[in-house]
Amino acid sequence: MSVALSKRKASLDIIRIIALGLVLLIHCVENTWHLVPGKFEMTSQVGQIAVMLLYSIGRICVPLFLFLTGYLMLDRKYKKEDVWTFYKAKVLHLLIIAFIWTGIYYLFAWIVLGRHFSVYDFIKQFTFTADRPVAPHLWYMPAIIGLYLFIPFVANALKSMDKKVIKLFIALATCYLFVVPTINVLARSIGGLPVRNNVELNYLGGICGTFMVLGYLTKRYMNVLNSKIKTSGLVIVCVASIVLCTIMNYFLFVGLKYNYMPWYDSIFILFASTSLFIILLRLLDKAKPRQYLYSASTAVLGCYLVHYIFIYIYTRIVGGFGLAPGWMYMIGLAFFVSIGTVIVVYALRKFERLAWYTGLRL
Repeated sequence: MSVALSKRKASLDIIRIIALGLVLLIHCVENTWHLVPGKFEMTSQVGQIAVMLLYSIGRICVPLFLFLTGYLMLDRKYKKEDVWTFYKAKVLHLLIIAFIWTGIYYLFAWIVLGRHFSVYDFIKQFTFTADRPVAPHLWYMPAIIGLYLFIPFVANALKSMDKKVIKLFIALATCYLFVVPTINVLARSIGGLPVRNNVELNYLGGICGTFMVLGYLTKRYMNVLNSKIKTSGLVIVCVASIVLCTIMNYFLFVGLKYNYMPWYDSIFILFASTSLFIILLRLLDKAKPRQYLYSASTAVLGCYLVHYIFIYIYTRIVGGFGLAPGWMYMIGLAFFVSIGTVIVVYALRKFERLAWYTGLRL
């Protein structure tokens, strides 16, 4: 076993792979049923509920990625001279990857999908100021780059924070970033007035930053969590949260025809993802590092970036054959995207320089 491999935690590699699987799941659901209120054509009520359930489970993907980032990046002390080194090694690398894939998807959309080219639109995409990224999943790149800019400072601050202060910040974030938005969705769906949030919490890092800090806190207080919270209790919280999220989705989307699907500010997604992360860390604690896990884990970002090209290809080809969206359509999409993405990523990973610049190997 190599030195690099022996230092890795297999549990984190497996969680990263699981998170990628959930990304593929939610994108396959979205691109099969296109989830528009009033046009959700399913053969049965059971089918509708199943789609809502899969969507709720898939939404856990990004929190898992952010937990891992906090777990790995925030549990260290950054000296003054380390900050610039971190920026060059991590932030600049991510920026290069984001630029390259924005260019790839822009060219693909222009040449293959018939997107109208304009210099103004082109500039907005590359400065991360467009209303929507050129491909839906690319929203994650500027978001994670923004978080990485502050990781050294947040990590140093957390090291010096008292447990009571941390509890206060997490309580505020939970209330105003997750509870209030969830209440507001319900209020708007029935024509009520939303709760106004006048508390400024940008310095907490927002929703994504909160997930990162929770990942760090999980690592810091894992022994306390293990002694005070049973795995069975975490399973109940996780399952109950997913079920409640699914019920809320079904009630709003199908029952009230309200255009809502859960986002990362859902209190149910917060509870489900946090409990699942701790469960996975416990269950996988004794997993041994393996070369195939290391290889798969370092390919996750590449697969994430590549996979939407295969979604576009599948929808154009299969859509041309007139196959109606449904379970067979989704299974075919999942198979095509998964196999195609893995083949392309591992074929291109052989070219080390290309793999580094495009994030196919991290």
